Amino acid sequence: MQAEKVGLSAHQIVLDFRSFLSASWVVVMKYTEARNDESLILDWMQANWEILVETTLCTQPNEYLEVYGDGADCNGDSSRVWMPKALPTHRIVCLPSQEFEVVDEISKSQLDPGNKTFNRFVSWNQFQYQDCPPFDFALLEDVNNIYIVPVSSITFHLKAVDD
Repeated sequence: MQAEKVGLSAHQIVLDFRSFLSASWVVVMKYTEARNDESLILDWMQANWEILVETTLCTQPNEYLEVYGDGADCNGDSSRVWMPKALPTHRIVCLPSQEFEVVDEISKSQLDPGNKTFNRFVSWNQFQYQDCPPFDFALLEDVNNIYIVPVSSITFHLKAVDD
């Protein structure tokens, strides 16, 4: 299912992935805890990122997204689940929503998210971020830093890695 065939934007597809994470989290954590294997959750998130987001947004042969968060641990040196040797051609970037200024929760300063890459969804408790629902914040990164911003203040866009 390609994005244009279903009439969805990159923004909506990434938000739908966030909804999927939240809706499935309790069940997946039950199995992760039962196996006492933290890497299961990383593998699960990456596998579903590839299935739900990458296959919908990357519509041409040999197009792949950057990994979600820390990626998977199931394929040795690769952080991917499917096509472990594939190199990313695209990434998800964020732009400010028209209604909000974007403020980094860590530094409490205004941020231009346009030159940052989306890493993953997180929750924020005013002191630290956590990988758990409600996933109402996005962890963005650049070469040197990470930033935590409310999902409501940004929009998600697909961009070629070499742009």
